[in-house]
Amino acid sequence: MTFTTRALGDGDRQEAVRVEEAAAPGYPYLNDAWDYFLRQTEGDLTGVFLDEKLVGVGKLTRLFHDYGWLETLRVDPQYQGQGAGKAIYAAYLKEASERGLRALGMYTGSKNVISRHLAEKNGLALAGTFDEYVLPAKDVIPHHHFQQVEVAQAEAILSPHYKDMGGFVSLNQTYYPAKEGLGACMAANGWLYQSDKGDLIIVGARFQPERGLHVAFVSNDTKSAIDFALSLAKAKGSVNLQAMRVEGRDCGDLLDCGFEKSPRQLITLWGAV
Repeated sequence: MTFTTRALGDGDRQEAVRVEEAAAPGYPYLNDAWDYFLRQTEGDLTGVFLDEKLVGVGKLTRLFHDYGWLETLRVDPQYQGQGAGKAIYAAYLKEASERGLRALGMYTGSKNVISRHLAEKNGLALAGTFDEYVLPAKDVIPHHHFQQVEVAQAEAILSPHYKDMGGFVSLNQTYYPAKEGLGACMAANGWLYQSDKGDLIIVGARFQPERGLHVAFVSNDTKSAIDFALSLAKAKGSVNLQAMRVEGRDCGDLLDCGFEKSPRQLITLWGAV
């Protein structure tokens, strides 16, 4: 069985969504993220074909600097275990090298042995395990004013906190390395805010904000920052706030704000190109 790959375009949208619906019916997002993936990110949405039939998809995204992210790997269940996923990874690695990326990451569920094994076979290794916390959206009146941080100031403001981030910050299950350039990336996307008393919060969504805003980092006064995030969620029509924290880390500040730990646990794997 011989698979071929190529970059997908708008004409492939319906078939790509069909593949995702078959492969991951519990969490579809490709249709909503289509324009974002194709027009607002650097990196191909790749299709894997058997003859003329699209049987799998995968997206490579440059996060910032030379860090790449492997996402939306979906293979039609009829063709799983036959080499389609391997073909997508081969396309990932070839494109990553051509774009000058030096490190690649992905995520999966902590119990998804097949996904983890495929990533490890392609040179990635476990880099972090994270627990999820969720807070339903509700009406609040923030006690402090937060405003977006300008890109020019972002690195100086955020970089002193990199050591406290557990290696990564996460939005939409995308794990951004806590490395030089993160601050500018967060600010450029409009996700980094600072209060009138100096508190920081990274909060936002790459796509599907209605399904939740992601609280990636909070400094100092967590209650004040979460109240702001709740007001932002209300304005954007988001149903909840979601936060990922390193497994075993003290999350009392989130629990005190009403977050509850969900059953979901995720891992991120990273490797050199």
